[in-house]
Amino acid sequence: MADQLIPRQQVHAWIEDIDANKATHKAAINFLLTSQRALSRYVAKAAGQVGVGSRRKILFIQGAILRVFDLAGGKIKKVTGEHITDAEQKIGSIAGDMMPLDGEFASRVRSVPWRAQGHLVDELLMSLFDDKELDVKELAKLFFLMWVVVEAVDAAWRPSSDFEGESEYEYLHIEA
Repeated sequence: MADQLIPRQQVHAWIEDIDANKATHKAAINFLLTSQRALSRYVAKAAGQVGVGSRRKILFIQGAILRVFDLAGGKIKKVTGEHITDAEQKIGSIAGDMMPLDGEFASRVRSVPWRAQGHLVDELLMSLFDDKELDVKELAKLFFLMWVVVEAVDAAWRPSSDFEGESEYEYLHIEA
């Protein structure tokens, strides 16, 4: 796991750019998705089991997460089954404590002290729960699935030696 957080404003700027310029990032995202086969298989299988909507949307979010780590620099090693299992167990152990899906859901998620890349998880919270295409239960399933992705990728990511991240998480609200 990386010791430093990718800064919140940088995460937001990259996510906005990835969303606005999908064609520009398409080749890199496709490469990242295909190079992370174990993670992609896990996401496809888990999405099918939880009944989460559009495969295209899920692949885009997974690809955007990978692309943020890629843009931050360094090396993303292969995400292994162990990385995925560890992330699943960590999140599974607290998922019930995060419920219900009320106005305090995001605050409860933000209070988890061991979250990897808390700013990226914040971006997921912000963007997913603004989505009006899926119902709240489907959004929660998708959020937890993508949180597993963030944790697993962070475990495989090694930032470059000149990476200037943040050493401590502090919530920073950014208007969409």
